[in-house]
Amino acid sequence: MGEKESIIKKSTSYEGIFKVKDLINLAKDFGKDKGYGIEEGAHTETLNKDGRNINFELFIKKTINDYIKLKTKIAFEFTKVNDKVVEKKKYQTGKVTISTDAVMETDYEKRWESKPTFWLLKHLFEKYVYDSFLTGIKKEASSDVENVLKNIKAYLNMLA
Repeated sequence: MGEKESIIKKSTSYEGIFKVKDLINLAKDFGKDKGYGIEEGAHTETLNKDGRNINFELFIKKTINDYIKLKTKIAFEFTKVNDKVVEKKKYQTGKVTISTDAVMETDYEKRWESKPTFWLLKHLFEKYVYDSFLTGIKKEASSDVENVLKNIKAYLNMLA
């Protein structure tokens, strides 16, 4: 099996007024702009006396080459969501927590695991030859996660 390495895990939370659909679309648009493929994950919604609780997962994926893949999970957790009309526009109020987890997967096609000598060569190659390229990919993925969270925070502060 290919090796998976966690690159960055970050989260942020906000309590106030927002639009659920706009927050999710903001993350989707960011992924599309950066050349990632978009895949929706689990989506659950429960109704409580305090309001709705919504959980939504979004995966943005990018294949760098036939050896490296990047996969970032963006999880939205909305709690105590209630609808509110402001100046004839429908918004939601409540609390939102956005968690991100970026993972880099190498040798996802399992080409280098058929024999022990290939496995050893793979690790030596990664350590001494491919290291600077892998470091650059990790920095790019980390920067993308930071930027998507920055865009979401800017959107939320704009509404506040």
